[in-house]
Order: sequence, then structure tokens, then C-alpha cells
Amino acid sequence: MPRYPQNNLAACMLPWTEDFELDVPVFERHIQSTLDDGYKCLYLMGTAGEGYAMTEDRFRRVVDVFAGLAVRDGIDPQIGVIGTSMEQSIQRIQFAYDLGIRMFQISLPSWGTLDEAETMLFFETVCGGFPDCRFLHYNLPRAGRIIQGPRVPPDRRSGSQPGGHQEQFHRLRPHV
Repeated sequence: MPRYPQNNLAACMLPWTEDFELDVPVFERHIQSTLDDGYKCLYLMGTAGEGYAMTEDRFRRVVDVFAGLAVRDGIDPQIGVIGTSMEQSIQRIQFAYDLGIRMFQISLPSWGTLDEAETMLFFETVCGGFPDCRFLHYNLPRAGRIIQGPRVPPDRRSGSQPGGHQEQFHRLRPHV
């Protein structure tokens, strides 16, 4: 399998009104400005707090507005999916998928550290249900488990390593 192409991901920030609602006009201008600046890979809700703290209605509204501007030829939009259960993650992916998104950043459920079998079941179930999509897993030490490259199936290898963990990054790099 060829290596996933290197890209510069542009983060699209979520502006909120004083009433804690999505400021749609500001959000749309921000997305368009990012596209106008030449970015082809845009993402929302990586591991930032807004990703896991959203109601389903708010998640759908944000993704709907983002997809309306970013799903087009030559643009590679990505949605961060953080869920408290595998089912919630799958439902959020399905919603974005139906709007044309095919790239997702996924996080392991936050309710507890998964063992090896649970971790692989999570990835196989969540990613396996969307074979024409690409997935990135944000390898967070606070999740209690660092995913090691050789144990991850080749078609699921992509990742992000935060912080100053250079030794860990160099150990994983040949496998991604």
C-alpha cells in the first residue's frame, strides 16, 4: 500500500455567538477564507474540546455548514469524530459521510482505557464500516494507550503524535 500523501491540514475554528450558538456567517467566511488562501485539506474538531462536548444537533449543524462549503472537487475536508461510544462515533461518521466527507479523525472512547482486543474491535468496526473512507487516529498519551504501528492493519495506518514525544514519533514513523 502506498504511503498516505503528506498534507498541510488547515484547522477551521468554530465561532460561537454570545448565546453559544454557531455563528454561521463568521464560520462560512472563515472556511471560504481558508479555501481562498489555497488550502486543500481542511478539518474540524480534531481533539479540541468542542469535538466531544457537542450535542448531536450542534454536531450536525456544524458539519452541515462545513460540508456545504468544503465538499467539492480538489478539496479534502476532514471531520474529527469524538464519541463516548462506538455507536455514537459510527452515527457521526455516517452523518458526515452522507454529506460527502470521506476523511475522519477518530479518537478512542473517553470513558476508559481499552485493552488490545477492544482497541482493535473499535478500529475494525468503526473504520471497517466505511471502506471508501480514510481515518486518522490522534495518538494521545492521556488516553492511556499509545497505538503502535505494527499492530495496526496497513489500511488503517495514519496518525498524529502531539507534544514533544520525539522518540515515540520516530518509532512509529516507519509504520505510518
